[in-house]
Amino acid sequence: MSEPPALVAFDLDDTLYLECTYVRSGFEAVSYYVQEMWGVSGFAEESWCLFEQGVRGKVFDLALSRLGADTFLPRVDELVQVYRGHTPNLSLTPDASAVMAFLHPRCHLAIISDGAFVSQRKKVEALGLRNLVNTIILTGELGEEYSKPSPWSYREVERRTGVPGIECAYIGDNPVKDFKGAKGLGWRTVRVRRPGGLHVRVQAALGHEPDFEVRDLREAVARLGFSFPGGRTKL
Repeated sequence: MSEPPALVAFDLDDTLYLECTYVRSGFEAVSYYVQEMWGVSGFAEESWCLFEQGVRGKVFDLALSRLGADTFLPRVDELVQVYRGHTPNLSLTPDASAVMAFLHPRCHLAIISDGAFVSQRKKVEALGLRNLVNTIILTGELGEEYSKPSPWSYREVERRTGVPGIECAYIGDNPVKDFKGAKGLGWRTVRVRRPGGLHVRVQAALGHEPDFEVRDLREAVARLGFSFPGGRTKL
């Protein structure tokens, strides 16, 4: 078994919690707003139905249209702001909670996450991560060019902590962007292919593959060399 890393960084969405819970929380917040402002009911249910059908990018427009509220379509940008700015009702998955508590006294911990800055900051706060994590980088605060798979955020973690890439590991869920930048700097990479995750069926392209895949974070830290109680050391 290899020596455990001195630093473990995590993605946020579908790595430490299930992103679908944030989506539902956001739909509920927007539904309340739509009901209060315009007297339109059923928005959350209609939006969730569309989301489960695989609709992305046009959920709010289609939900309003299906509810006969086309008059309010020009206000969709307003609804997006409500969605992103709401205080979500979130919790860490049980394996994430156990692993974060286990690692906290044993190594540096970091978060590297893309997405709208306001949303990601609200998620960090709702999950209580500032009490557990040493370094948090939300690339949405800086601009799209800083997003993964750019290596910038991984280099920034190295700079802030003084830990070289060869002693770092990154755990994420999305093979399209989570691993390439880290691998190029010598980080170990782990994909958590969590049931219910939005990218669970996405296959890694050549050059984007993680070092290994797991189904939960307990197995991930065991595979990284930590003596985690109950963790499995092989797939």
